[in-house]
Amino acid sequence: MKLRRYFASSIVAFLLLIVFVGGVFAGTVTVDGITLSWPEYPLNGPALQSCEPGANPAANTISLTGVPEGATVTAVALYSNPTGGSPNVQPAVTYPNVTGGSLVIPVVYPADTSTWPSVNPSTNERAIAVSYQIQVNAGPTITKLISKSWWVLCVPPVPPTETPTATPTDTPTNTPVPPTATPTDTPTNTPVPPTATPTDTPTNTPVPPTTTPTDTPTNTPVPPTATPTNTPTNTPVPPTATPTNTPVQGPAQGCTPGYWRQDQHFDSWVATGYAPSNDFNTVFGVSATFNPHSLLDAVWLGGGGERALARHAVAALLNAAQPNVNYAYTTAEVIAGVQNAYATGNFEPFKNTLEAANQAGCPLN
Repeated sequence: MKLRRYFASSIVAFLLLIVFVGGVFAGTVTVDGITLSWPEYPLNGPALQSCEPGANPAANTISLTGVPEGATVTAVALYSNPTGGSPNVQPAVTYPNVTGGSLVIPVVYPADTSTWPSVNPSTNERAIAVSYQIQVNAGPTITKLISKSWWVLCVPPVPPTETPTATPTDTPTNTPVPPTATPTDTPTNTPVPPTATPTDTPTNTPVPPTTTPTDTPTNTPVPPTATPTNTPTNTPVPPTATPTNTPVQGPAQGCTPGYWRQDQHFDSWVATGYAPSNDFNTVFGVSATFNPHSLLDAVWLGGGGERALARHAVAALLNAAQPNVNYAYTTAEVIAGVQNAYATGNFEPFKNTLEAANQAGCPLN
């Protein structure tokens, strides 16, 4: 009997695990007791196939649990091409005074799927990758959580081919109509006797000529009539709010990994909101292969490939978050670029981009 109960409970637990992993929220990360959950369609796995993901419960929300009472939550969505490229950072959405310890945040996708990146031009398949960056402000404590990217594939339906229907044409029947005899009026020649018309013989009475004054027209200049011309009015059209990367004002700046790894420079970390002990995987939303993987461990890494990207990614993140550094990229762009590099396994291009930006010149002491 006990053995049966054991197997029964094991089966139930297994089924619950399947439901959880295959359900809406399978991807999670926990920081400071706060858990962020997101749709589990990782870039290295199958996508959610939907052209209306905003109406699909499998991908239209993310959730937070363990939120401190009265905290303020800020959510930033990032859209990108699943195959790589710079992310499109959306405006931040703020949720003040969160109560009850949890918050469900709707995921808003670009409604026009024709603007999604094309992944198969021959079939017009389009896809979009989405990730979220969350910041929870609870008094003096600031907690940052970052989801991994998930992606949605839209396969538009093939429009039905319209076969023209033959419409019968009414052909008129030529029915012969007999001609109608129209009577012709024949005039009758009736002789009319001529009438003697008296002729008035004019009398030549001389008439003196009358001098008729001639009206001489006066040339009065007439001003030309102004014909109104329809001049088009240039009515300014407000531009469509397309989120773009804000260019850096003034010369770009950046500090190298060698600067950020020195303990005498740890005071420069404070203003960034990050600490040397923060977990690299949690901050960037990736699964690094090196261990240990704090931010300080990562910035001390040597070698190439993933390790080179990691040390320059940490330096880039701190440069972007440091208010006294005029860095070329935002923190959102740095994180999204790192996630794309991990998703594709191609670390070198984005490492080169960050390395060049980190060597722009450090303004910090």
